[in-house]
Amino acid sequence: MSSSNNNWEQGPTECCNDVELCCYTYWCACLAYKEAATNVGVSDGESWLYCISTFPLGCGCCALTFLGGVVAEKQGIQEDIVVSAVKSCFDCCLCYSCTVVNESRKCKAQQQGVDAVNEKMERD
Repeated sequence: MSSSNNNWEQGPTECCNDVELCCYTYWCACLAYKEAATNVGVSDGESWLYCISTFPLGCGCCALTFLGGVVAEKQGIQEDIVVSAVKSCFDCCLCYSCTVVNESRKCKAQQQGVDAVNEKMERD
């Protein structure tokens, strides 16, 4: 799975076009991060760590840094951990969390498409 141009599909503040996603990641970051982790194939037990570290432990910036790296890697986006960390620190202005969740949903949709094609080929 890779992004067509090796960049995030959604740039800074572009999540404002999708108010539902923006509100979801702002008010329910712990669930949004868990969803994003699950979307890119992180095990259920591990994906809960992203959720727990965000709200009760107050380490949302750290969780987003690592989650952003995982999603970028899955989508073939060239981004190192330092860039992910900086974006996470400035999430309130860059909407990085919305970008990560959006890209993880794209990854999940692509995987479901591949799975459907494989299933059809197995039946034929």
